[in-house]
Amino acid sequence: MEVRGAVRPIDLRRAMLEVKPQIVHFCGHGSGEDGLVLEDDDGNEHFVNSDALSQLFKQFSDNIECILLNACYSEFQADALIQHINYVIGMSREIGDEAAIAFSIGFYDSIWAGRTVEVAYELGCNSIQMELSSPSPQSRKLIPIQSPEDRQTLVSPDHLIPVLKKKQNLNTEWH
Repeated sequence: MEVRGAVRPIDLRRAMLEVKPQIVHFCGHGSGEDGLVLEDDDGNEHFVNSDALSQLFKQFSDNIECILLNACYSEFQADALIQHINYVIGMSREIGDEAAIAFSIGFYDSIWAGRTVEVAYELGCNSIQMELSSPSPQSRKLIPIQSPEDRQTLVSPDHLIPVLKKKQNLNTEWH
């Protein structure tokens, strides 16, 4: 496992070339269609759109089996990346730090135990469900909110935020 913090686009590209990872874990901020937040040379936010990310990771599809986008509203990027990568996990909406950490722990416990990405995803979701299911008044609840069409909808529980995308024709050659 190799960790790179507060990366710029050039750092991300270089890390892919140097490390040749099988799993890429992005932990940071996402903004749906605007993209994922990296840094510019001055340490300011730099949004990288889905198309640019897709084109980058296309070049590494022979090495990468899974990308975990542990960032709010990153399902949008997951939809773009799944063209090239076997498994991509994105977040369907905002995800709190506690839920993101619980998912990661459950996911990686499973990966390190030799389980498949699909099982690791399920155990990551279950980890959120188990860790954050306290009956205290602080627990997360389904809250009715107004939709754009003025219909009543419910906010999904935290364990339903991560979304697994699976490529239709899986890459089978790994280097």
